[in-house]
Amino acid sequence: MKPSLSKNLRRVYRRFFWPVALIGTIALVLHLTQTLRLTEELFRLEIQNLSKQVHRHFEHVQKSVQSRYTQIAHLYESRPELLQRIRTQDHDGLYALLKSDYQALREEMPQLYVMHLFNERNVTLLRLHKPASWGDDLTQIRPMMAKANRSGEVQHGFEAGKNGITYRVSVPMVSSGQPLGVLEFGIEPVYFTTDLAEHYQVSSRLLVPQGKLSHLVRSVSFGTIGDYAVIKRDPVFDQLAIGVSEPTGLIHQGERTFVFISDLTLPNYLGQDVVRVQVVKDITERYNHHYQELYAQVGMNVIALFLMLVLLHILLRRFQLASIRSERKLRHLRKQNRAFQQSNERDELTQCFNRRYFKKRLRRLLARERHTSCALLFFDIDYFKEINDECGHLVGDQILSELAVFVRQNVRDGDALIRWGGEEFALILEGVALADARDVAEKLRALAQEKTWVEGVRMTLSFGVTMIQPGDDLKSLQDRVDKLLYDAKHGGRNQVCAG
Repeated sequence: MKPSLSKNLRRVYRRFFWPVALIGTIALVLHLTQTLRLTEELFRLEIQNLSKQVHRHFEHVQKSVQSRYTQIAHLYESRPELLQRIRTQDHDGLYALLKSDYQALREEMPQLYVMHLFNERNVTLLRLHKPASWGDDLTQIRPMMAKANRSGEVQHGFEAGKNGITYRVSVPMVSSGQPLGVLEFGIEPVYFTTDLAEHYQVSSRLLVPQGKLSHLVRSVSFGTIGDYAVIKRDPVFDQLAIGVSEPTGLIHQGERTFVFISDLTLPNYLGQDVVRVQVVKDITERYNHHYQELYAQVGMNVIALFLMLVLLHILLRRFQLASIRSERKLRHLRKQNRAFQQSNERDELTQCFNRRYFKKRLRRLLARERHTSCALLFFDIDYFKEINDECGHLVGDQILSELAVFVRQNVRDGDALIRWGGEEFALILEGVALADARDVAEKLRALAQEKTWVEGVRMTLSFGVTMIQPGDDLKSLQDRVDKLLYDAKHGGRNQVCAG
């Protein structure tokens, strides 16, 4: 019966259209997955890059502040009237001399809060930011200043004092090799975040452990988050409800998307982290633009896949007749295949190779100019006729099939098992010596003797084993191995004869 056009088309669809559609869909999904992974990696790298930029920016700002105020302090060392009043510890004279300088410096940098002068014993000579408070010994409260006095080296870093926490630059004052004390400048932390916002358009929050502010005498009201005091805050942090332990990453709030960095710190003079900096940057516009492009790309890919499938459908419709012709040809090939199967090289019962294959294989081996070591084993089931008579031919056939499976399981994949006829089998082993072939036969014999076969049958095998030798032909080889099997049979069966 000839197949109809619609039936033929369904076959073609199963073979071509749906596999192509499936492959295209899988490719599209894999592309989307890879693109999403790359997008995540892109934003991860952006967070990492922004973090590095902020770190470098902080380092640059600290070096700039340190250099600037160290130079200013050294300029004061060249003013004799100032040095004289430091020696005499003239508080009022120092205030009159430095007041205008302090005001000018604050006009230039409003975030400059501290300008503090100490004598060589760490006692306050003058606080220009709080001139009425002086004469107090700050050795215990201000270890950074004390180290600058003690070592004669400039110290810098964040440190809390009586009036707040600032980034301080403590510069030893020296005249004619004689230490006079320390001149210290302190910059409000907001200077760092303001400068940061100008360069990178970010919002920031500064957190300090509350224990670091225990020496404060100035009345300052800081908000708190857990164990931290918030010394500089931005409303965006309250809107996003960001806690102290919030990890670095992307934060989605409604329709807005933010980059959040939480691992930034500012050190004290010992390099220890004192101020924790949290940074937020609104990347909504770029984030949305990136995903709009991504969705547009996915949409184009979907459209392209759809158009491809439509085109494939049209082509398949146009080639229905060709498909029918192919079906007719396939039927013809099936007939030829069935004819070939009837004359193939397999034994129908055991699925072992048959004599046709055996002769072809051996002729090929014998025709080689250089014989590789190759063994031929003949074996059969001892007293198989009695088994057939006692248990029936059906059981006999089952035993033959089971024996074929048993042998294949206990030899190499490349070894050829042949059913010679009846209960007799042959085994071709390439790349072995006679001793190896004998061992294989002995192994099969021993295992077969121990095994319980179908219907509880116990049986044994006898083997003849020989090697292909120069000058052999098919007849001489078969005669020799037949004789060895005959010797095994008449020598008592259940044994291996090799030669």
